[in-house]
Amino acid sequence: MRLDKRTRLLLLIGLVVVLAVGCVFVYLPGGGDEQPDPREVIALLEAEEKAARQDPPSATTRTGETPSKGGAAPRAPGPRHESRVAIARHVTRMAQRPKPEYLSALKKAARSSDEAIREPAMVGLGRLGENSDPQPLMASLANDESAAVRIAAATALGNLRHWEAGPILIDALEDPDPRVRSQAGASLDKIIGVKLGFRATDPKRDRVIEKIRAWWPRFYAGYLARKAGG
Repeated sequence: MRLDKRTRLLLLIGLVVVLAVGCVFVYLPGGGDEQPDPREVIALLEAEEKAARQDPPSATTRTGETPSKGGAAPRAPGPRHESRVAIARHVTRMAQRPKPEYLSALKKAARSSDEAIREPAMVGLGRLGENSDPQPLMASLANDESAAVRIAAATALGNLRHWEAGPILIDALEDPDPRVRSQAGASLDKIIGVKLGFRATDPKRDRVIEKIRAWWPRFYAGYLARKAGG
């Protein structure tokens, strides 16, 4: 059945209105998916920590499953796996639309034993701006065993433009993972406001890193002078 022009136009207008109302509902505070309660997330993280102490896994993958050895079938995901997936989902939602009241939960998540929880925690901390705490980010960049988490931490420090992270970001220029090195360089550029010319895959990057280390005190002194001058 062919529709006349007017009917087609009315249907199109109706579709646009429906889509517009849906977008407003999703993006209004409280719209769309219900935002997590940070107190509940902290409680879940504490329960997971307690369970981990009582039954520490010998080795876990990003999804919490035990990898197979010698051809043996991997252990089926259990309640702890499901709990970690739920926590990761909550932390990811907090990272997508961060609020100041999420800080404690994000800091707690940053210390999780699960990479899939720590990584979105880094993202969330980086999006909190002046309401954030850079300390967990610097600790993760320096010490986390996961390259994905270190990348997220380096990115977040750049987003916060946290000058005190300069020495740790410079150290990360020597990270064994080129992706971490690259992001550390990009974050330094963002903080300083100058292209330092660092390339993560440059065979002669050690020379550039040496120069950046030598330049850093001068850049930092300039930052302190500007800060003191208002």
